[in-house]
Amino acid sequence: MAIHSNSFENGEASVAYSAYDEFELTAGGSQVGDGNVDRPRQFRRRVAAMLAAGIMAIGAAVLSSPVASADQYVCGYWIRGAIEGKWLEKGGLGGPLGCPTTDELTNPDGDGKRTHFADRGHIYWRNYTGAHPVWGMIYNLWAQNGWEQGLYRYPNSDEWSYIGAGNMLVHKQNFECGTLIISNGWPGANYICD
Repeated sequence: MAIHSNSFENGEASVAYSAYDEFELTAGGSQVGDGNVDRPRQFRRRVAAMLAAGIMAIGAAVLSSPVASADQYVCGYWIRGAIEGKWLEKGGLGGPLGCPTTDELTNPDGDGKRTHFADRGHIYWRNYTGAHPVWGMIYNLWAQNGWEQGLYRYPNSDEWSYIGAGNMLVHKQNFECGTLIISNGWPGANYICD
């Protein structure tokens, strides 16, 4: 079977093929006198093309799924729900967090969840703040202030960075009760809750 092209678009696989262009002769002879391809041979080729298209569609769907539809067992730990979605958004195994090092844990306040990723960071979740990673110096500053039960409570944004005054790199992350800031390696904060 000669396959001329294959593609995967909009969730559908297509295969264009030719039954040896209806004129190619094989050792057993695949052509009858009137120029039509032998029907059993043509049927087998079409079945093979349909199977190939199905296999390509399944493989492409599995490999191109941006978000898993179920919990995952990764590096020996379960990663679930919104935390899993955020982890995948940040690059999954190839991202800055890498492998989880705990299953999903319930936070001490009993309200939220978290998953640890070795010394690379954590993803915290609460039903009305969503899932957000916390890492690096912002994580250290947040930990010094009591994590989710402390002064700033749960994160409600991901960290973002920009070049500030004096060409300094600034990292910020919003929390329920303020913003934690690292500017040129120096910590700072803006507290908004009483």
